[in-house]
Amino acid sequence: MNFLPEGFEELRTDKPYWKMSQMKEGDNKLRIVSRPIAGWIDWIDKKPKRTRPEDKPSSSYDEEKPMKAFWCCYVWDYTRKGLFILEITQASILKALTGFAKDEDWGDFTKYDLKIKKEGTGKDSRYSITPLPHKDLAPEILEALNRAPVHLENLYDNGDPWNVSAEAIASSPPSKAPLLQEPEKGPSLFELKSQVEARGISISYLEDYVKGIAERKNESIEVIVESALRPSLFPNFLSKYSSELEKRAVT
Repeated sequence: MNFLPEGFEELRTDKPYWKMSQMKEGDNKLRIVSRPIAGWIDWIDKKPKRTRPEDKPSSSYDEEKPMKAFWCCYVWDYTRKGLFILEITQASILKALTGFAKDEDWGDFTKYDLKIKKEGTGKDSRYSITPLPHKDLAPEILEALNRAPVHLENLYDNGDPWNVSAEAIASSPPSKAPLLQEPEKGPSLFELKSQVEARGISISYLEDYVKGIAERKNESIEVIVESALRPSLFPNFLSKYSSELEKRAVT
């Protein structure tokens, strides 16, 4: 006699963890919703052992499975409409994400979606990643974050990242918290032009600058000026314009 309750198999649910290898072939759209953690991942008796960047072990525990650099990100998967902890060890993806984070036109991952394209299966899998135009977090994502906050640092101690204590929340830097506040506003395009003219700078420089960003993001100039980029647009323009002047002075 089978003593398992009827429908037992159907009641099993996937763990809320996600790996690149588990992605479907083709496009996978996601949003990183809080600051990732990084470090080194090793395996002891087939169990992961994660350490902080500054605590890199001198050698791998298992020579047949060498340790790797890793990121763990809390992400929203648009296909399954849910939150998952995504672990990334693929060097090409980590390099691309690092580039986005350092790029003044992209920066904060929580401001835009990412499209990861997977080609092939198994060890032959290849991945590419593309940032999508900036936009606010959807209400359903904000609601899910409020229901299921995480403390990714618990993973360093093989702890439960969903076991979020009040102390953990209080000790986390503000940048690690979901962006629930109203987005910061910056000057309108008209105000930008007025500030440029007041500094004796030709409007054409600003127009070319904004146009270049719009072309890279495949968006209209109006969308760029009204997007999450808006607060940093003018300071970044002035910084780049100053650099151009210095180059011309040298030549």
